[in-house]
Amino acid sequence: MSRTPSLQSASVLVTFIVLIWRIEAADSLSELTPPPEIADAICRPEFQTANDKFKAGTAFMAQAFLGSSWRPVLVTAHHLFGPNGGLPRQIRWSELSSFVRSVRCTSFVSERDVRSGPPLRVQDARPFSEEGFPRDVAVFALPDGNDRALQFSTGVPVSGQRVWLVARVAGGEPPTKLLHRASLVKADRAWIRFQYDNSKVDLRATSGAPVVDERGRVIGINLGGGRDGNKMVGVAQSAQVILAALESALSEPARPR
Repeated sequence: MSRTPSLQSASVLVTFIVLIWRIEAADSLSELTPPPEIADAICRPEFQTANDKFKAGTAFMAQAFLGSSWRPVLVTAHHLFGPNGGLPRQIRWSELSSFVRSVRCTSFVSERDVRSGPPLRVQDARPFSEEGFPRDVAVFALPDGNDRALQFSTGVPVSGQRVWLVARVAGGEPPTKLLHRASLVKADRAWIRFQYDNSKVDLRATSGAPVVDERGRVIGINLGGGRDGNKMVGVAQSAQVILAALESALSEPARPR
């Protein structure tokens, strides 16, 4: 499906221009701090169920041009609604909107938070560890006018490209650092594999965070990582997977609750 270009808000354009300038001017990208507009789009989600609350992973605010308009959403990883998120079993995509009543996502860099109701239905969403077409994505609708929203890359990244995980890691880096540089090892239209510059980074609680290119565009959703010898590698599902999930979720008619 082709996507028609649209005029972006001035704040989003300024965000990308500032990020590009800082990347070009920085002596060390590993010390780079994202502009507030990008940093403030990343948040720690707390999910409200019928009986309890739980926090798991990372989420990010984004907007995608679908149909004829920009649609703001909160995106995270579907596998967080299972043992990876501390639950006794994996919640299936067909029951997720009944299981999760609402979400509150708190920024890592400010006191601001964003709230939404139940997640949208992403048909055939599943943890990345399960067989089938990759769709480890959960989506929550956001109100229009959100000024903290990343945009998606529509191209396929290439091997050797510099990419960044935007998240607060559990260790191996200062707690205030949100950009973690890596080199792309392999990519196709569904999967992205990359190697971190810092082999000691602790990636716990970063599932659902965005992986971005040098322009601050989302190229994938982080799903985890691990050691490969003395290297730390990361795995993400591509922006194309996320956009397909968004199309599925936003085209689904509302169901009575």
